[in-house]
Amino acid sequence: MNLDWRSIEQIEEDNLKAKKQKKVTEKQLERFLIKHIYLVEDKLKYLEHQRETGYGIIDILCEDENENFVVIELKIGRTSECVVAQIQRYMVWVEKNFGIRKGMKPVRGIIIAESFDVRTRIAILGSRFNIELKTIEILSKYNENDNEVKVKLHSIARIPDDFFRNKHIRDAWEDADVQKD
Repeated sequence: MNLDWRSIEQIEEDNLKAKKQKKVTEKQLERFLIKHIYLVEDKLKYLEHQRETGYGIIDILCEDENENFVVIELKIGRTSECVVAQIQRYMVWVEKNFGIRKGMKPVRGIIIAESFDVRTRIAILGSRFNIELKTIEILSKYNENDNEVKVKLHSIARIPDDFFRNKHIRDAWEDADVQKD
């Protein structure tokens, strides 16, 4: 994965500006990532996509090198905290339907979007699941001739559980989120 020294806020701002120029649908992004699943995480093994769960449809289901299931949820644009509840429903379904077969190994989640609001980042703190956030930078438009789109993924560090105990940090984050919305 390439290191990008821009701040997450700058990456998100650049992504939102580029969105107007680069029209890519979630389905096109899904097809691209299935073909290049290693861009999401090295050693991921693609299992299936668009899996109906009764709780909604899993975008991409994979298995990591430790044979843990990995649920991937894709969003074009900026997410809200609702995506955390959405991916948790899918993760519960995977646990319930496939967990016994795998000896109850943990299910992981990865949410991929162009940007995340602060509420989304906070919402994953309360999850019993390991959920990772990755921003996607769309570098080129979807090309129908070769069925491709060029993207770059960036991992977002998980907020430490005790991060918001500091009132000054908590207030600064709340102010930043109000200004972005």
